[in-house]
Amino acid sequence: RFGSEVKKSFRPGVTRDEWPREQARNKSLWAIQAVYAFVGGQLDAMAIEDAFCGFLGGCHAYNYFSCTHLTLPWRPSVFDVTKLIGIAKCRLSNIRGIEKTIGISLDDGMVYMRTEAGSQAMVNLPAQQGAATNNADNANNGTELASTDPPDTALLWLEEYARRLVTGYYRADPVDIDIGPNAPHTLNLYPQLTAQLQAAGAAADGAVPIVSRAVSRGIEVIASSVYVPQCQPSFGFIYSIRIRLLTPDDGDEYMTPAERGFETCQLQSRHWHIFNEDTGEGDRVNGEGVVGHFPRLFEGGYLSYHAGRYGTMESGPFEYQSCTGAMDGYFEGHMMFVPGDLSNMTGAAFQVQLGRFALSTKPQFL
Repeated sequence: RFGSEVKKSFRPGVTRDEWPREQARNKSLWAIQAVYAFVGGQLDAMAIEDAFCGFLGGCHAYNYFSCTHLTLPWRPSVFDVTKLIGIAKCRLSNIRGIEKTIGISLDDGMVYMRTEAGSQAMVNLPAQQGAATNNADNANNGTELASTDPPDTALLWLEEYARRLVTGYYRADPVDIDIGPNAPHTLNLYPQLTAQLQAAGAAADGAVPIVSRAVSRGIEVIASSVYVPQCQPSFGFIYSIRIRLLTPDDGDEYMTPAERGFETCQLQSRHWHIFNEDTGEGDRVNGEGVVGHFPRLFEGGYLSYHAGRYGTMESGPFEYQSCTGAMDGYFEGHMMFVPGDLSNMTGAAFQVQLGRFALSTKPQFL
C-alpha cells in the first residue's frame, strides 16, 4: 500500500529539452537528467497523510518528525554554493521551514546536503561492490564506498538508496503520530538488521556495528541510529530500539517458558552508556521504563503500559525512538525486566542487554 501511495505522488518525467539550456549541456547533470526522464519529482503534499510519502524517507522521535521528497530541479536560494541544483527537500517538519535540502553541484556533480544551520555536508557515494562491514566507518550495508567520476555520483547515490530499500535496510513503517484513525506509513531511515549486516558483523574484528542485536533470556533487542545534522544543536542522532520475546519460529535461540522462567515479562528500567570517542568520556542515563512506557512482552507481541494503565495488545516488537547529542562514539546498556508484571512479579528482576551500536557524524552514506 505505501509503495502505491509513493508511486501516485510521482510527477511525469522531464525531458532533456525541458531543462534550461546551460543545465542540459552540463555533464555533471547528465546522470540525474536520466533519472528525471522517468520521474519528475513528487507532487506537493495536499494532505498531512501525503506529507509522509517522501521518496527519500525520514525519521521521528517525540514531537519531532521529518520526511524528504524528491522535487523538480530548482535553484535554491538557501545554498551559499551558487552553482547548485536542488533535487530534494524536507516537506514535513515541525522545526521551522525547510530544514534540509539536497542538491547537485554544477561544478563537480557531487551530492550535497544543506541544513538551516548553514553547515554543508557532503554525501559520500557508493562505487564498486567490496568487502562487507557493519561498522561506523562503512555505514553502507555491505557496499564499498570510494571516489568516482563526478557525472555518475548522483546516479550512484540513488542506486545505493534503492538497493537499501530492496534489501530491507530501510523499510516502510507506521508513523507513531496521532493524526486520525489510520496511521500513515513512511520510509524509516533507521537501519534494519539485514542478513548481509548480520554476516558482516560476525566477520568484523572489534568493529562497532551500525545495527546491534542481543538476546537475553529469550528477549531480543535490536538497535540502530540515524545521523540528523539538521537537528543540531538540539540533538545529532535519533536512535530506534526494538524489543520482542522470541517465538518458536526463531529456531535454536527460542527458549520455552519453562527454560526462561516466565510466560510474560515487563520492562522496569533502563540503564544506558553513551560514549564520546573524542573526549574519552561517557554519559550514564538511568530511568524508569523507556520514554514513559513499560511494555509487557508476550510471544508474538506486547501489551502497552503508559501513564499508569494498560493499553491495547499489539503484535510484533515494541519499538520506540529517542535522541542523543552529536558525537562520534557508541551507545550501549541494559534494561531490567521482571517476570510476570510490575504489580505481580513471579520472580526476581533480570538484566536484558542492549548491544553496542555506532554513533558516527561522518557516515559514508546519508
